[in-house]
Amino acid sequence: MDLRRFPNQAILIAGILLLTLLVVLIGASYFEQGHLRESVASQARLTLENKALDVEHFFADRRDDFQTLLGDPTINSYFANRALGMSLAYGLRASLMTLRRRLRQFDERKQIGDTPIYRYIGFFDASGEILAEGRARQLGPGLPVDHCGKDEPRVLVTRVDGLTSVVYCQQVRYKHERVGSLVAILNGPDIFAEIMGNDGGEMLSGAMLRAVSPPLSVFSIGSVDAASAERLSLPEAGEQVVVGDGDSLRLRAPVPGAPFMLIGVVSLSDVLGYLSSPVFVHVLTGLALLVMLGTAYLLYLNNHNLALRARFLAAREQEATLSQQNILLQREVSKRISAERRLSHQANYDSLTRLPNRHLVLDRLSQALKRVAREGEGYVLVAFMDLDHFKQVNDTLGHVAGDQLLVQAARRLSSSFRGGDTVARLGGDEFLALCPDIREPRHAEDIAEKLLELFEEPFVIQDHEFYIGLSLGLALYPQDGESSEQLLKNADLALYQAKDAGRGQFRFFTEAMNRDAHRRVHMEAHLRHAVANNELHLLYQPIQCVKSGRIVAAEALLRWRNDELGDVMPDRFIPLAEDTGIIEEIGAWVLQRACRDAAGWQHLGEVRVAVNLSTRQFNLPQRLLGTVEQALSVAELPAERLELELTESLLLQEQPEVLEALNALHGRGIRLSIDDFGTGYSSMSYLRRYPFDVLKIDRSFMQDIASQGANASLVEAIIAMARALRLEVIAEGVESIEQVQLLSRLDCDLA
Repeated sequence: MDLRRFPNQAILIAGILLLTLLVVLIGASYFEQGHLRESVASQARLTLENKALDVEHFFADRRDDFQTLLGDPTINSYFANRALGMSLAYGLRASLMTLRRRLRQFDERKQIGDTPIYRYIGFFDASGEILAEGRARQLGPGLPVDHCGKDEPRVLVTRVDGLTSVVYCQQVRYKHERVGSLVAILNGPDIFAEIMGNDGGEMLSGAMLRAVSPPLSVFSIGSVDAASAERLSLPEAGEQVVVGDGDSLRLRAPVPGAPFMLIGVVSLSDVLGYLSSPVFVHVLTGLALLVMLGTAYLLYLNNHNLALRARFLAAREQEATLSQQNILLQREVSKRISAERRLSHQANYDSLTRLPNRHLVLDRLSQALKRVAREGEGYVLVAFMDLDHFKQVNDTLGHVAGDQLLVQAARRLSSSFRGGDTVARLGGDEFLALCPDIREPRHAEDIAEKLLELFEEPFVIQDHEFYIGLSLGLALYPQDGESSEQLLKNADLALYQAKDAGRGQFRFFTEAMNRDAHRRVHMEAHLRHAVANNELHLLYQPIQCVKSGRIVAAEALLRWRNDELGDVMPDRFIPLAEDTGIIEEIGAWVLQRACRDAAGWQHLGEVRVAVNLSTRQFNLPQRLLGTVEQALSVAELPAERLELELTESLLLQEQPEVLEALNALHGRGIRLSIDDFGTGYSSMSYLRRYPFDVLKIDRSFMQDIASQGANASLVEAIIAMARALRLEVIAEGVESIEQVQLLSRLDCDLA
């Protein structure tokens, strides 16, 4: 029988041989040795328990040491100064030196005989940096600074500098916060020998201190060296374990209050002596030979098992490594998926309003067009939306308030659409709605009216109420375009028409809008070159004194003649110039040309020239002031002979920069005129705040003034108000003698 394949049989044979030896030994000395062993075991157990109490007292003293140190005022003083922000240069260094001196003195006092109790003791701050040490300096890695006990020292068994060590570690707390750690390493073998009496007492031939969890030998003395200590199995209390020579007892006793047990070894031969009978010796020799052969075979099997176990442990370690790598890989994949989702959300949604952005809504629009084209029925609605007067909130209360308004508007819009619809923010105050399932075109009108009603309620921003309207431009697939680009362009054109019609309205796209847009683009292309091509010219409308008929001023009227477009009236190209920003260049040209022409009217006397300014020119007030100053300087025209006409819409914005610019112009001597008074939000408040010299009554009031109609009363009231504010009055659109005579009786100045 090949016992290598049947290790249980080999163990059985060895057991039988050992049993034979034990039977012979028990038979030879059953009565005598039985009583002696019991007596020896009882006495050894009592000795071991007493030694365990000594070890317990030793560990209790160490806990007291920690409480003494942590209660020392030196430590509290140092961390109190440090918590107050005291630097090393201003007092904290003195506290630290006192702490280090106190720790060193403590370490030097703690001895048993001439043997120091601690191999190392040190204070660490919360980050692990050393604050103070005893006699020994910092050891190598392995100090468990992050595993300290909170309210009492924690006893740890770990390897420090390659040695198995007992470590005491407790958190240092200040005002219930962890501010550091106190760590001490016992001077293990020497102190253990001192406690056990070097030999472990008269009964014990050797002793070992072992941690309970994990079962790791810590210190040993006597016949138990470090190598054999690691091989010792954990005996039950009172259990006899036969080792090598079969002549020893191994006992254990727990150490109260500490995670250790004390294991003692008793040599029976030392206590009882050897039996000297020759027969016993021969029999014992023969049995010992059999035991040795059996043990050798068992060792062989054990070595074989160890090799298998090593391979098994290596395989398990490799499996654990692969498992850990798999976990790390899964975490990395999860992080990447999360990052991709976050990037996808950022790429498809607006960060402020959480609405879909242009990219996502265009993708959904493309899918909706394909679906409707495939099914051959239904409509797709594209609605461009723009918040009316959003810039006023943004400029008045700032960008934070503007962002709050956008968020509130986004919530209103989102709540008014169905689940399959999409509301997106394109940027600024522009929104786009996509309704992919419109059954009838009239349904689109219902949606638009519902949206307009939704914005009739005020917005509350920073305790201010704002009535912000909504303008919409609507385009339907397939009748208004067959592609996403065409639908968006046509909806944008419809939105422009809605805003141009007075805002707070909606418009459906029509082909007429497309033609108007083409004409507008064509006109804009020519207008951009009008100044360079010398296509602009000025006409002058004389302004006369009502009473004397003398010409006192002339109003510059801009005209544009293009070879292709012919004569273009100002009401057609001026709004286009303001929308596109071309008005900046045209306005500068008008100022320069009007000042130069006025400078040549010296033969007419002190005749002023009046020039209309666009609201757009006040977007950059300093540039406007520079343009006016340059025009006067180049023409050598006195400032008093220049009059600038402004519209009421400029004053409604109530911008401090505009008031500063007007004060600067007025201070220069330039006359300021409020144009078309009575047609807009005419108010005495801004007439008092702004430095105007002239008030111009709109020509619409002149239509039936001669017949003493309602307009005559309004004109009389306006003139009276102007007189109260010490403003000069000009009546526009006077065409008959009767009108002049009536204005003269009403005390109007100019016409």
